[in-house]
Amino acid sequence: GRAGQPFKLFVGGLSSQTTTEALRIHFQKYGRLVDAVVMLKNGRPRGFGFITFDSPAGAVAALAEPQWLDGRFVDVKRAVPGEHAQERPSNKIFVGGLPQDASTEDLRACFASYGPVADAVVMVDRRTKRSRGFGFVRFANGIQGSAAADAVLMDAASHRLGGKWIEVKRATPAALLRDDSPCSSGDASTTCTPTSLTLAEQHQQASHRL
Repeated sequence: GRAGQPFKLFVGGLSSQTTTEALRIHFQKYGRLVDAVVMLKNGRPRGFGFITFDSPAGAVAALAEPQWLDGRFVDVKRAVPGEHAQERPSNKIFVGGLPQDASTEDLRACFASYGPVADAVVMVDRRTKRSRGFGFVRFANGIQGSAAADAVLMDAASHRLGGKWIEVKRATPAALLRDDSPCSSGDASTTCTPTSLTLAEQHQQASHRL
């Protein structure tokens, strides 16, 4: 069967003007397309889509050169279900400029419309128990989570929380290690990894702040 879908490509960074038809027309010069779709949410384009070629040659050709579509370079990569997609650390988003009273739940709700949110956290100052004004949102592993993270970044100019514009950018490993270091305190029963603050500890800190 086509379980591996080796000829399916993810196309991110699309202009809101780019339609499924425009996507199809742009990429059909590389080979015969069996499918093309721009993903929508509530009728509005989400900034990414997928194309599927009937042979690997078309996909290889499309991947071999920069793609300029509707006034911008778009991001084309192989759509790999399963373990390869999970290797990309791209599903975690840094969110800055948060209102002081923004909670982890607010952050999760703000981005849940893009895709499956695996984890969300507002970073809290240990001494004052006050929000440090930034946090992280991590989408689920796999192609869906990766596409959700890409879509969030595409909409970077328009994210608002509590009436305030918030900044989003891809979380870099260095930032994760520097900003998330919950290992020194907290409930011994909570697991601790260098790349994410446990929600248990976050709730603990949130309750102290009240």
